[in-house]
Amino acid sequence: ASVSGHDRAQQLLFYRSVFETPLLERTSRYFQHESVVMLQRLSFQEYVQFVEETLLPAELSQLHCFLHPSTLPKLRRILEKALVEDHLQTLCSDLQPIFHAFDIENMARLYRLLSRVPGATKPIQDKFRAFVETSGMQSMTVLRSEEASKSTERPEKVFVEDFGRFFDKFNAVVEKGFSYESGFQVALDQGCSRVVNSVPNASNLLVAYCHSLLDINGPLRRELESLPAKDTVCHEALFEKCTRLFRYLDDKEQFQRTYASRLAKRLIFSSSATIDDEAAMLGYLRDTCGIEYTSRLQRMFSDIQTSADESE
Repeated sequence: ASVSGHDRAQQLLFYRSVFETPLLERTSRYFQHESVVMLQRLSFQEYVQFVEETLLPAELSQLHCFLHPSTLPKLRRILEKALVEDHLQTLCSDLQPIFHAFDIENMARLYRLLSRVPGATKPIQDKFRAFVETSGMQSMTVLRSEEASKSTERPEKVFVEDFGRFFDKFNAVVEKGFSYESGFQVALDQGCSRVVNSVPNASNLLVAYCHSLLDINGPLRRELESLPAKDTVCHEALFEKCTRLFRYLDDKEQFQRTYASRLAKRLIFSSSATIDDEAAMLGYLRDTCGIEYTSRLQRMFSDIQTSADESE
């Protein structure tokens, strides 16, 4: 005989009152106790790995066949609260070892575990931002001292290339460890901004690097042209590197003034390595800051080109 909708509803009420509610209460009490024991017995990494890869999947998969579908989300929430949410302070308290070791595997495990709980990744984002700042400041130690910077050979090259390596390293952490979650991208950007602007004359150093690349007699240009064919560096990649650092500069007006002065000299004395490279770099700046920001630079560039065309 078919079971009416009313009967099914009554059966579900009976199931919830007699079975589901006691099950959830006992499960909660059990794992509240067990999680404390496990945290005492296991290391931080062992606990995170065990909960994420073994305990949660095993508990949920074993009960799937025996429970009403509506019970599983409630059970999952009970487990996540007992195993993760109740221990957020402990799980987020000492992240320095995995940060300093760039232990991306365990960062990813912790991220996947905490992302089950709304808002739980925020403390890690804050700690990650602080770690980015601290690491970046250390990597820029020489340039952050004006006296030391003056004694550094080609400080503009050190600045741009060291920052490029630094950014790539931490961007890989955001990608592989934190799945490019927006909160971690913001943390990286905030940390990088503090690092870049901690360097005195950061804008002028970046302009000097661009000039060294775009001027036919620039040290960087000569280096690139002396490389064997197999080691040739794509100029577009260098423009992207410059633009990425440029995004973090606070004093973009100073950059614009100095860049305009250097550009004028290259155009007046015909010392640009190639006009195509000049146009490409202006395009990157325009894409980053808009047409208004590059309008003066673009007019200078266009005027010289027009003059050259007329002279021909």
